[in-house]
Amino acid sequence: MSSMVHFEIPADDFQRAKTFYSNLFGWKFEGVQGMDYMIVDTYGLGGGMVRRMQPDQQILVQIGVDSVDEYSAKVEKLGGKIIVPKGSVPNIL
Repeated sequence: MSSMVHFEIPADDFQRAKTFYSNLFGWKFEGVQGMDYMIVDTYGLGGGMVRRMQPDQQILVQIGVDSVDEYSAKVEKLGGKIIVPKGSVPNIL
């Protein structure tokens, strides 16, 4: 079974975004030393907040699957398009 395993929210102003999501959902944030990145504790799914790199940058959602190749083929069979080829997700901590 596949499920969401991580998300990233792009933000221009970390403090403003941190305050917004903390007040809205009660999430906790912890900065990562030496990086423009914050770990987000949602009391469930783990996530992060990253410095916005492009004006149209969207929220990133990562979904864990048993086989990227199998699911990529399934995406295309269902009429979807692979925009970014598979690659590794580096361990940032």
